Amino acid sequence: MPELSCLLTDGHENGGIEGRPGWLIERKDKLSSGISIYSTWPKNADFHVHVEPSALEHGYPDIFMSAEDFCHYVRMIIKAYLMSDAANENIARQINYQAS
Repeated sequence: MPELSCLLTDGHENGGIEGRPGWLIERKDKLSSGISIYSTWPKNADFHVHVEPSALEHGYPDIFMSAEDFCHYVRMIIKAYLMSDAANENIARQINYQAS
């Protein structure tokens, strides 16, 4: 959960998170959008999600999305998380606030 909070903070030193079985979520900072690493990203993309095809079989290993769309998914995840684990309600509500 704290890593997700970092992703929602533009300019935070942690611009990406990763985990098993081979997934990665990275954020394009608004101030860094001219850096060559982002030259292959679609123009309006603020987030990139990658799932290693050898780890999980699916049709789209790379997805790019706007900050608005990414935050929409984060809010849905937080709602589900709160329903299953109310013990971390404070951190979940903070992240939900950041995604608003």
